[in-house]
Amino acid sequence: MFVVKLIYGLTAYNPAAGGAPWTDAQILTDTPNNGFVDTSEKGLKQKTVKVYNVFETEFDADTMHICGRLDGRLFIISPFYYKSLVRFTLDAALTTSDASQTATITDQYGPGIDNTTASGGIIVHNMETSAAGTYMFEGNLNDAGLAMWDRSNQYRIIQIECDTTPAGGEEGGGGGGETPGGETP
Repeated sequence: MFVVKLIYGLTAYNPAAGGAPWTDAQILTDTPNNGFVDTSEKGLKQKTVKVYNVFETEFDADTMHICGRLDGRLFIISPFYYKSLVRFTLDAALTTSDASQTATITDQYGPGIDNTTASGGIIVHNMETSAAGTYMFEGNLNDAGLAMWDRSNQYRIIQIECDTTPAGGEEGGGGGGETPGGETP
């Protein structure tokens, strides 16, 4: 078993295409205090290996995976996944005409490894409605929401707070009326 970090992106396995796709990766070293680290950052010689993908999922460069040896080749047997649910804050306003926006993770939930908490470190994708080019969610700078991990630093918005004051400052907004969440029945 080896832990590797991909140097380049790795395409998804396609059974109709024949063999498993591969890319170059660097073997990581397990250190007692820091977990798995890139040995090149410590000035040590680092081994580059070919890693094969039998998953029908593509993997981005710089992602880590557990690999096993089969027939002298290394195959990904368990990708490292990021925590599946995050609380985020928007780094800029999001409108119903925006397909996505940059955001910052404030909390992370579930099994997996933490993703970046750098300001603007993730992209949250808005859900398109039945009308092409119109999206479901909107929010102001620093509004909070929940999103589900998709891949790399990409997340899908599940919910975002409902502002009662739109970006223009008038009363109402957000929920579609004078009260958050829409009209009272």
